[in-house]
Order: sequence, then C-alpha cells, then structure tokens
Amino acid sequence: MKKIQVDNLLFLESRELFKNEYANLSKKAYNGYGNADWFRRNMFRATSRSSRKSYEKNRVIWKSESHEISISHPLHQKHADVLSLLFSDNYGISKINRDGSFSIYTSLYYMAKKMGYKHPSSSAIKISKFIDDLRHTDFVLKELKKNRTTKFTILGKSEYNKERELYIVNIDGDSAKILTMSIGLKIEKELNQKIINIGDKHSKLKALIRYVVSNEPTSYGFTLTHIFEKFDIGQRGAKTTQRKEKSMFRRELRENHEILSEFNIIYSKAEEKIYWRKHKNIEFEKSISISQIEAKIKNRLQDIDREEGIHLIGKYIDIDNSYFKIIAITPVIDNRLVVDIKLENMKTKRVGISRGVTIKSIENLIIDD
Repeated sequence: MKKIQVDNLLFLESRELFKNEYANLSKKAYNGYGNADWFRRNMFRATSRSSRKSYEKNRVIWKSESHEISISHPLHQKHADVLSLLFSDNYGISKINRDGSFSIYTSLYYMAKKMGYKHPSSSAIKISKFIDDLRHTDFVLKELKKNRTTKFTILGKSEYNKERELYIVNIDGDSAKILTMSIGLKIEKELNQKIINIGDKHSKLKALIRYVVSNEPTSYGFTLTHIFEKFDIGQRGAKTTQRKEKSMFRRELRENHEILSEFNIIYSKAEEKIYWRKHKNIEFEKSISISQIEAKIKNRLQDIDREEGIHLIGKYIDIDNSYFKIIAITPVIDNRLVVDIKLENMKTKRVGISRGVTIKSIENLIIDD
C-alpha cells in the first residue's frame, strides 16, 4: 500500500479542514477578510491596464531565503479592485464546506457601478473578464528549503445564477486553505471604496496605499527607495528618465497628501519615507502556521495507519509456534476494522494471505522486539 505523505495533503483541495482551520476561515470569509499577501507582494502591477497574454515564464513577484511566489499572467489595479470588492462588499457567501470551499454572491452591475463605470450595465462584461483573468492566473508557491511547490488559483468557477439573479464566484478548497494560513486583511467597505475611487492616472498611488495598509504599522515606515523598486518607478531607461519618474511620483505624493491622510498615511519629504498609523477601519486576523497543520495531518495519518494496521507491516507474529513476518496489509472494503494480511513463513519462506482478520487479533500475536 502506498503511504500518503503529509506534503500531499497540506493544500489538497478535497482535504477536510481541522476545527481551528474551519474557525479561522469562517471568521475571515463571513467578515470580509481577504489575504494581506495579495497586496504585500507584487501581485498587482501599479497600472490600470496590461496585456492578458500569459508570461512566457512565470513572473516571480516575491522571494525570500525560504519562499518564492510567481504568477502566470499579468494583473493590475483593476483586478485588485474586483478582488477587494468580492471579499469586502458582496451580497453574502454560502455555507463553508468541510474542505473549505465556499461561494461568493455578487452582481456584475453593482461591481461595475462601484468601480466608476458610466454605463454599468454594458460594462458588466468587463468585470466578468477581470474575474476570468483572476480565475486563470496560476499562483505558484515554492518552499525552497523543503523543495515543495504548490500551484493554485485565487478564484474558482464563476457563473450567473438566473434563479438568484446573482453572479456566483467559487473559492476552491486549496485557495481557502491558503487563506487560513495567511494573515487576513479587512478594509471596511466605505474605506475600500475610497481606494477604488482613485483614478487610473494615479494607479501608482493606489498600489502604494494598498501595499502600505496591508502591512501592520511599525515605527520604521517605508523608504522611498524601497517603494521605487517595488513598483518599478524610475528603474528603467536613461538616468534622466529615471530621475524624472521618481520626481513625478514625489510630486504625486505631495499633491495627494489629503487622500493619503484618509488612510493615516504620511509622506515625510525630509526623511524620504512613508509612515502609517493604525486605522480603526482596517483590521488584521492571524494566520494558522503551516507547521501546526502539518503536525495535525501527521497525527491524522498515524491514526489511519493504526486503524488500517499499517504500523504492523514488518512486524513478526507467532502462530502455533511458527513465526511469520507481516509483509502487506490490505483493508477490507467497507470495513476498516478488518484486513487481509500477507504473511511470509520465516522457516519455509512461503507466502500466504490470511483474510478477514481484525487488527486487534494481529496485535495480540506480535512478538516483542
């Protein structure tokens, strides 16, 4: 029997959630928490448009000594608007399934109106395309030290439901599990709307605000050098072009200090740094550590092994003073307490099968090591 590994189950779409995972996901999903990493990493470019073609090679958007995250398609601030609305300003969600999957109910017309389109009815198709872009974008998480790669999408299947007169977007079990293992970010919907209302010509400012408020406040702030590198401002072309781009963004920060202040963000011209203070309408929710879930999966697998007798493979038993080695155990279908065991006679080396025996009866025959 092939032994199931912990790594195979951690992000498995069909794996049932543990109680603490279910509680964490329920709080996040029912209260409008998204994943803070969506905006902490370079997932959404600081533009309002981009090609829909996939990258020739997945684009790495974040890397540390232990992890690397890459995506298959370019995404921009319009996609970020859609994703934030889905989680913070929807028409409700379904009951969460045991594997973590759930559905979000929304209206394409409502979302188009929220995003400022002059003709929401005809612009609904644009929203559905943004949703499709998110559905078809692969996110690849590499755990470098463990040599483990996980690929998933944020959104699952989506469709219009005539009976409900709502658009339904599904969140699959693997994506839901990622959400439980990530810091939750909740931006109250009126405040989130202020981010969405920032015009296309200020896409860099919009990206900056999302990035800053997705990080919990510290006294250190963010240097402009870090911001320039993160959002590709003044990083290309001739030196004069680079200086001009950086100068223009500094000016944008100065001229929009009132917008920044609505989010408790302060630009210090003297220090060339950006600070932000805790905002009453922005909340964070803790994540569940991967190691904690791995430990629970390991315990569950050990329980299954004990139920199915896997732990007995390789042991020796005494039957009427004849010694046998257990070389395989197969659970009987529809009865996990009964198994068939393959035995090797240690004297004659003949192999036979004993069918329909209980785990307890085998344990009573085990020869102590």
